[in-house]
Amino acid sequence: MQVLSKSFSYIASVYALLFEFPSASHIASAHLTRLTNLLSAASKGRYNKDTAILFWETAKTSIGCRMPAKSLELKHTIKLIQELTTEIDEVESEIKCIMNKISSPILTIPGISYRIDAMIVSLSCL
Repeated sequence: MQVLSKSFSYIASVYALLFEFPSASHIASAHLTRLTNLLSAASKGRYNKDTAILFWETAKTSIGCRMPAKSLELKHTIKLIQELTTEIDEVESEIKCIMNKISSPILTIPGISYRIDAMIVSLSCL
């Protein structure tokens, strides 16, 4: 579970960074304090000024070009991913509530999650 939480922290940090600074030139021209604060907040303190400096210096030497249309597309894609993630979380929460009401014995089997339990129960109702 610790590896999973580290992955989510990393993903959240990348999304926050790319949403705020969607190109290497945006990162390179960012104020180092703003970059540090953004990474620290998004990673819940896991990334600090050293990480921000690494991104900032790497962006300065990047050969990537600035394309406003691609930057806008990236920001919209990140928003869409975040919205879909929220919707998935809502559906999974509702599935969990329904399965708790049903009190399915299938959940007692090791490795069976609420989602798998719901699929098995729904198939048995056909």
